[in-house]
Amino acid sequence: MKTHAEERMKVKFEIDINPPSHFSTETKPLLRPSPFSVRTYTKPDLFAGKIHALLCRSWGNRIKGRDWYDFLWYLSREIPVNLKHLEQRMWQSEHLPADTHLNRETLIESIHEKINKLDFEIARKDVLPLLKDPKKIDVWSRDFFLAVTDHLKTIEDYP
Repeated sequence: MKTHAEERMKVKFEIDINPPSHFSTETKPLLRPSPFSVRTYTKPDLFAGKIHALLCRSWGNRIKGRDWYDFLWYLSREIPVNLKHLEQRMWQSEHLPADTHLNRETLIESIHEKINKLDFEIARKDVLPLLKDPKKIDVWSRDFFLAVTDHLKTIEDYP
């Protein structure tokens, strides 16, 4: 990414003032646009946040294809989901009863339920403007997502 002196860059910060527990962070040094460091959730915790968005967004029939694209990104890199952090997020948003615990099987079952209700044509249309190569999502189908979800890895005892 190259920037020019006259070019504007927008940076979006999301700050959670009441983050759910059972997460870890890491500090990453970056060099562009000028040297700085940023503290972020670890990838398993970010994946937990993404799955929370997939399962718990309440936008009616509106589908965010980017969430499903990101879901595949995490799966393709074999990044595990921090189940404890996801559980805390779901308790906080009241999408999971406080006395209920997640495990890999129940999580996969929940994702499968969501996939079975998903309109893939809408999801594709939502993500298409963000892609350089639209063929990357030709494979998107109910059967494809159900199959790849079975490869989901989890961390059950994380911090």
